[in-house]
Amino acid sequence: MITLKSPLRKVFIFFLMSVLPVNMLFSQNSPVQERLKAQQVAFFTEKINLSPAEAKKFWPVYDDYSNRRENNRMEGRNLLRSVNLNGENMTESEINETMRKYIQNQDKEHELFLEYNKKFRNILPPGKVLLIYVAENQFKQYLLNQIRGRHGRGPGGPGGRF
Repeated sequence: MITLKSPLRKVFIFFLMSVLPVNMLFSQNSPVQERLKAQQVAFFTEKINLSPAEAKKFWPVYDDYSNRRENNRMEGRNLLRSVNLNGENMTESEINETMRKYIQNQDKEHELFLEYNKKFRNILPPGKVLLIYVAENQFKQYLLNQIRGRHGRGPGGPGGRF
């Protein structure tokens, strides 16, 4: 039924990589994850200009949001993974059910975003709430540049910015 040809497979893989949240890296309490979490806290605190009082209220809410968002995204990735593995053998009914579940998953992510946006706005002024989303993207890019730099590629490589 569904065939993921080579170009589509590349788009699919890129999509999966682009939605991988940074907090997947923080799922274990190893020294690497603790160091990454400390980098994230410092990065966000600077970019959002959090006061100590704001940070004390913000981080528990943000951590809860990140965990819930990651769980939801994992469910979505699992649905897409099943299509990737079984798509050619899926019946029309299974395709429709998977699509329904995937759309429901995306709706859930949107509802989660709206719910936590309200919570963030109860803690921070609107300008700082907006900066949360900017900082998330910038931190993801920062980590990607660091990874590229370790392998001698990209702007973070030898002589690079990071």
